[in-house]
Amino acid sequence: MAPPLPGGSSPQLTLPSHVLSSMFHPVLSSVAKENGRYRLQAVQVQILPTATPTLITVDTDGQRLTRMTHETGWWVTKPNQSLTALIPKRTARLLVEIAHQITEETIVSLTLTNPTWIFRFPNGEVRTQNLSGAFPDYTKIIPPDGRPTLTCSRSSLISALRRMETISDPLSHPITIQVNQSEILLSTVNAHIGEAHEPVEATVQTDSMILGFNGKLLLEGLGTIEAEHINWSMASPAAPCVIKTPHQTILTGHMSLCRSGCHSLLWYPPTDRIQE
Repeated sequence: MAPPLPGGSSPQLTLPSHVLSSMFHPVLSSVAKENGRYRLQAVQVQILPTATPTLITVDTDGQRLTRMTHETGWWVTKPNQSLTALIPKRTARLLVEIAHQITEETIVSLTLTNPTWIFRFPNGEVRTQNLSGAFPDYTKIIPPDGRPTLTCSRSSLISALRRMETISDPLSHPITIQVNQSEILLSTVNAHIGEAHEPVEATVQTDSMILGFNGKLLLEGLGTIEAEHINWSMASPAAPCVIKTPHQTILTGHMSLCRSGCHSLLWYPPTDRIQE
């Protein structure tokens, strides 16, 4: 018989179970696939000692970054400083699976000790040991918010992007978006297949410009958004683009329009409140 697990300390925080899914599920798409970069195969979790607990989850694979921010839950014992941990991706996936199997009203308690965090459910618990090492300082590459420059339908944009993806280059997935007066024009060119162009209706409040994206990564980011209408803002064609809804923010960098290759994609999917 296996020895009993050691007893844990009293919980410091409680929160609704559905928050676990909102915290971890969107960021898991940005977890690194290479086994050699173990710090990028973990989700950074930061809990700030605000009046209502602020929970921030971040992940990146070096090409894209996802950050979630929630202000929710209740303190049992409020810490004096912020708490940060690197949670293995397998643990994050397990927490999402458990959250989907129990009711949204179920209360989950968290015991936050070093090096072990404990997530307690009514019929069990998940213990995870924090990974060592420093997570990349992603805050230095986040651009300031710009004014909204165009608004479009999320579903129309996703449908057009999916059609572009059928012929785009399978390695870099290059998509150009030309911003016009009353629409955005999506285009892609594949030297072996041909080219495709499709307009998407939009309300534009900026001068014409041409943007370049990795269509696959942009689709994955838009797939985490629930709102139908999204607002875009950008300082220039070379600056990262900010995509916003009332509860979500996506930051995406542009591909070079002169060559194929990976680009930097940052997105911040569902949040209860985002504070920069």
